[in-house]
Amino acid sequence: MKLWFDCLTFDYVRLFNTLRRGFP
Repeated sequence: MKLWFDCLTFDYVRLFNTLRRGFP
């Protein structure tokens, strides 16, 4: 369960970083 949560969190962080790049 923790591994799934870490994977989900990493995915959200990656998405957030992508959004920041799209909106400087």
